[in-house]
Amino acid sequence: MKSACSWIAGLTLVLLAGTAAAGEMQVTPYGFVLLNAGYNNHQATDIPVKAALADTGGAVNTMLLTARQTRFGLRMKMDSALGWDVKGQVELDFWGLKGSGANGASMQSAPRLRLAYFSLKREHLQLVFGQDWTCFAPLSPNSMAHVSIPAFSGSGNLWSRLPQIRLEYTAPLENNNSLLFQLAAVRPIAADAVDAGQGELFGAGEYSGLPFGQARVAFAHAKTVTGGVSVHLGQEDWNKKYPADGYDKDEKTTTFGAAGDLKVSTATVGISIEGFAGSNLPMMFSNAGNFAKTEGDKKTREGYDVVGGWGELTVKPTDSKVSFGGGAGIEIIDEDQVKTNAAAAATLWKNMTVFGAIFYDPLPKVTFALELGYISTTYKYPVGSEIKEADGTNLNVNGGFRLSF
Repeated sequence: MKSACSWIAGLTLVLLAGTAAAGEMQVTPYGFVLLNAGYNNHQATDIPVKAALADTGGAVNTMLLTARQTRFGLRMKMDSALGWDVKGQVELDFWGLKGSGANGASMQSAPRLRLAYFSLKREHLQLVFGQDWTCFAPLSPNSMAHVSIPAFSGSGNLWSRLPQIRLEYTAPLENNNSLLFQLAAVRPIAADAVDAGQGELFGAGEYSGLPFGQARVAFAHAKTVTGGVSVHLGQEDWNKKYPADGYDKDEKTTTFGAAGDLKVSTATVGISIEGFAGSNLPMMFSNAGNFAKTEGDKKTREGYDVVGGWGELTVKPTDSKVSFGGGAGIEIIDEDQVKTNAAAAATLWKNMTVFGAIFYDPLPKVTFALELGYISTTYKYPVGSEIKEADGTNLNVNGGFRLSF
């Protein structure tokens, strides 16, 4: 393993040394300033993704203005004498840690690393190193309310930006068609580390000693139709992470998923559809995590099984400054597993989101948007010896004001 890693590192340095002598790096800044003005009738949060079980009425009505979804990035490009195209990208927003003190909070939020990667491309082969969007379930809806946290998170949209090493190969076909093959070794984040501090947070994923693996195969026709299937597979080690909890020695828990995606784009209409099935996917922003399971004197960890998906339609009339978008998404966790855990505490079962938006471009680089979103979250919870269910709801109205550069 060490010799293989050394060989890969050596090859990368050779490639970079060859490209550095070829020419100058072109660096292009980009980004936007974004102000969101949002109202929630049952949630005290900037970007709602689920509703609470109890409808507490006016006590949690909130009106929020935030500029934390503002984004800044740099794109880098350089041609090399060895025939490798070198590209890179670094992207930040301000959805990071909040400042302390009575006047801190949203006005003193910290920069957050979104993307930081570079790629080496030669003919049909591309190598990617760094933090990038995952190739598993790669689509997300278009929204100015859900920017730092994409729309339909926890409602059928799996997504993440993770450190990775990814290999891509594009096979050209006849009639302007192509096949894309992607294979990635991904940081094994399990989304269970909750320690405070500025250091690395090691959870059950990192303690497995293995990276998560992801792969995708996609067919594309010109720039109008893309459809793909992708898989995600990983392992967590709960015995090493939480030995005091009494898990059996070398207790392992699997995280896996399979997804399909389709995107159709024309001059005026866009359609995006994505669906998935899997288990234990909190690192992909699913509500389906894992739970402790005891059988006799044996304590193990089991992932929630889950299915979900979302769809979006966008319309932009020709030569119009106005465009429209909207869609719906839902995630459903296995009912039997939810019932079992609901005997101890309220447990989320279903989460559905519906939204619609209108976008207006009064000036070049300036966009205004009005977006309406509705969330319905179904829980199962104990009442005496019975398991009952109830819905929590939230209505969100968001005004977005964006200047792009």
